[in-house]
Order: sequence, then structure tokens, then C-alpha cells
Amino acid sequence: MRPSRKLITLLFCWLCLSILPILARYSLSGGSAEFVSMVWWGIGFFAFLVVMVDLGFSRMVNQLAVKRQLPGNLSVGVANAVAVVIENPHKRQVLCTITDQMAEGFITDNLPVTLSLKPGHKRTIHYHLCPNLRGLFQLGSIDIRITSMLELWEFHQQACGDQTVRVYPNFKPFLNNKIFSMEQQLTRMGAHVVQRRGQGLDFRQLREFQQGDVLRQVDWRASARQAKLISREYQSEKDQDLIFLLDCGRRMRIKEDELSHFDHALNAMLVTAWMALRQGDAVGMMSVAGADRWLSPVKGRAAMNLLLNQVYDLHSTTDNSDYLRAAEQLMTRHRKHALVILITNVRDEGVEDLQAAIRLLSGSHQVMVASMREVQLDQLLSQSVQSFDQALAVCGTARYLQERQQAFRQLGSMGITLADVLPAALPVALVNGYLSIKASGAL
Repeated sequence: MRPSRKLITLLFCWLCLSILPILARYSLSGGSAEFVSMVWWGIGFFAFLVVMVDLGFSRMVNQLAVKRQLPGNLSVGVANAVAVVIENPHKRQVLCTITDQMAEGFITDNLPVTLSLKPGHKRTIHYHLCPNLRGLFQLGSIDIRITSMLELWEFHQQACGDQTVRVYPNFKPFLNNKIFSMEQQLTRMGAHVVQRRGQGLDFRQLREFQQGDVLRQVDWRASARQAKLISREYQSEKDQDLIFLLDCGRRMRIKEDELSHFDHALNAMLVTAWMALRQGDAVGMMSVAGADRWLSPVKGRAAMNLLLNQVYDLHSTTDNSDYLRAAEQLMTRHRKHALVILITNVRDEGVEDLQAAIRLLSGSHQVMVASMREVQLDQLLSQSVQSFDQALAVCGTARYLQERQQAFRQLGSMGITLADVLPAALPVALVNGYLSIKASGAL
């Protein structure tokens, strides 16, 4: 409870009027001066009674029923619709102002809101909540400032301060692609479908013979019935396992735009996982460095939710990435043959540890390493050199990239699939790599 601006203004005006009795004492006779003084005190006493009566009546209506309605899940960077229902259970009209004290990293609009509630009525206010961070958060309370009947006092109420909410990566743009066929989806993303027809792949359909088909694809019985050549079309096998090794170490903390390298890697992993699930494969993941997260490969409608629940609050750390230890853990946890995709930032230091991990994994699994390189490095090499310091920076960058390429050549000699791309191009690179390996029959 606190006095309103209106009450403070009235009190200030009454104090300003105190100059009248003082002036009357020096300019009027004794009786008149006393009368002015009594009027001033009388006004003050009457105002005090009004203020106390307003306070007494308003204390009985200083609480409202409040309920905040949130979506089941929030998405980072997306304006999520929120509704707050306020009900007045009292017998008089209430004037109040509502605002939402959100947690750090949350942005709201259309607040604060001032409204008048009739006795026994309820109102719903709508606004948008945009989180800028992923993870599990406890929301701030809803603050309600209730004005007294004569607007002389303000009562403060807090509600809904114990709500927790999960903020997930923004996966909505990829879900919107469901309206397209699989081939259209892949084409829109920039992925290339390589169709392989022959033994060891699942039968898909019969169709007319096309240029480029081989004779072993021809279904002679169907051709005889249709009086034209009919080919068998095959699709990649299903029920295969895809496991992501997601680097959560210090190499992934680089941030060159709104997203860090880790966030780019996480989004790319989710896109590829969604594609793999649509292809009928099972998807799992394991973290490298930082928090220990493991999801055994799962498939079906619930698989994407399971994956999101594993990674929504996962962040990069300052730990060093121990690739060999991660490979040993994966070999213990999953023995069935699978495609293992390691998403990291390959550098020349520690490449021996990475090679040892690849050797261990290659004995039982198909391995792909996807690495992100820094955008600033390409920008630095492309700029003109106008000073000695810039020349040193360019030479150092060129030397670093040369050593990095040498590390990639060493990894490439091990017979694995490699991708070295900028962060923005990682989703397409992962999908292309997955589809290429799957279409080749290596799984």
C-alpha cells in the first residue's frame, strides 16, 4: 500500500495553503487571523477523514483473482501469445493497472494495461512474450496496482510468480515445411536427393521406364501387362540409426551473429533429425563436453519431442572437448551399426585425439564430421591490406587456415565424410551428407 499521486498532490496543495494563516497573522486583526487558521486546520482535518475512510473501504478490495495462460511450449525468438485473466470478486468496481515482470531475457509488448472491472466480472488481456534464450525459466510475477475508490491509495498485488516455462529452439519454420512433399522440402533447403536403385534397397513403386534406367530395373511381367516398359523404383532402406555427437565445448562458444556456433549446430542437428525421422530412421544424440546428455536412437511421432526435451536447455561450456572419451562412451552405449555425425569446430590442435576417436568409431559405425569455420576469417582474408598490422593479421589467418586444411586432409584420409562450411550453411551440409551416405548404401 502507498499513497497515490493524487493524494500527494492534495497534501502538497494543503501545505502550500499554510502560508495563508501566516500572512493573516501579520496583516489581519487577531480574530480574523485565528479564523483563517481554523479554516486551514478544518480543511486538513476533513481531508484526513476522507483519506482514512477511503483507506478503510479500499482495504476490503485489495486482492483480485489472476490467472496467466501460457502456450504449452515457448520458442526462442518468437512472439508467443499470452493471456492474463483478471476477475473482480468484490461488490464494487475496481480500477487497476497490470504489468508482467518477466525473467531476464524476455520481452513483452502491450504492457502495462489499465482497466476497470465491474463487480463480479472478469477481463482477459492479451500480449506477446518473446524469449531470447533457451532453457528452463521461472517467470516473474504479474504486478497489479489497484486504485482505491477515491483514487487516493494504491495497493500492490503480485500473482502467478511460481510459473516455470520451457523455451525450445525455434523449430516452427521447419515444421511448416510439412505442407510440401519430401522432395520439395529437400529442394527448398538446397539438399540434393541421390536416388539409388538396385539390390539392398526397399521397393518403392512401379513406374514407366525412363531414360537412364538400367535393364535390371525393368519388371517384365508388369511390362507385358501394360504393353510398355515398366521399371521398379527403389528407395533407401528405413529403420537405420542416426546418432549426433554434439560438441558443447569451448570451441562452440564463438558468436558472430545473433546465434553462437553452438546454436547453429543445434538448429542444424534438429533439421537433419527431422528429415531422418521423416525417412523412417531412428535418431539419437550424445553431448561432448559439458552436461552429459544421451538419447538412445528413437523413431516415430514422439521422437522429435524426446530430442527437443534433451537439448532445449543445453548450452556450450568452457570445457575442453575430449573426443576419444566421447567415442568410448558411445561405443559402450550403442553397439548397433549407425551413422554417427560429429558436429564441432575442427582445429589443428587436438586433431590426434579426434583421429583416435574416428578410428574407434569407424570400426562399428559410419562416421561423418561436420565442422564450422569462422565467418570473420573469410572476411579478414578478403579485405585489402593497408597497414603493417593488417598484414600481420592476414598472414596469421592464412597460416591458421592452412594448418586447419592440413588437419582436414588427415581426417579425409581416414575414409570418412567431411563437411567444412560456414555456420549458416551447416543445415544443408548435414542433410546432404546424411542423404548421400544413406543413398550410397553404406548404412
